[in-house]
Amino acid sequence: MPTARLSQNSGALTADNALDLVDLFARLRKSRMLVQDLRATRAHKALQVMTRAGAHWPEKLVEAASGVLEVWTRTCGPLECIRPDLFGAGARLAGVADRNVLNADARLETALWMRENLTLPKGAIIEVAQ
Repeated sequence: MPTARLSQNSGALTADNALDLVDLFARLRKSRMLVQDLRATRAHKALQVMTRAGAHWPEKLVEAASGVLEVWTRTCGPLECIRPDLFGAGARLAGVADRNVLNADARLETALWMRENLTLPKGAIIEVAQ
């Protein structure tokens, strides 16, 4: 299936891109998405953003995205309750922390390491409470 690349079109959504997305949403409605899949991909968050900013998207795409969210809500429960997987493969804290070692000392050690070793955006602050 072709991928929609908005950046090639200066941010404009072409008719072909829209048709690809409608097809993708139809496939997602029929797929058996599990809570673990949503937790890992955060796809539900992207669709929620899209449906909330409906005026910026073609109506047919917003309706298709809403349909996917309805199916996922029926099968997985309230989507607002699905939190990201922070520790799994490819997750934000993979290799930095372990869900079994998140005591106060480990959090402090991780925060100190991050402050010393990560390049942060200008103005970003990592506070370390000791």
